Amino acid sequence: MDEKASPAMPEALPLGQGVPVWKKADVTVWQGIFAPKGTPPSVIAEEAGVTPIGAGPEEFSRFIKSEHAKFAEVVARGNVKAE
Repeated sequence: MDEKASPAMPEALPLGQGVPVWKKADVTVWQGIFAPKGTPPSVIAEEAGVTPIGAGPEEFSRFIKSEHAKFAEVVARGNVKAE
């Protein structure tokens, strides 16, 4: 996690400085589009209004699974409950 303030929001403390327990947190922002297997990228671009980039569906699937496992552990350790 970045230890420096963002140039876009210099008044906002990095998460690890504002909440020390988060100092070693690995939280990133990402976006993905889910579509049926075999959907051509041109269809995704037309429907979603975006240009697909990245490593492809297999790597994205692995990434989603790793994020799920990572945050499942965070939820369990923090005893987080939906309200």
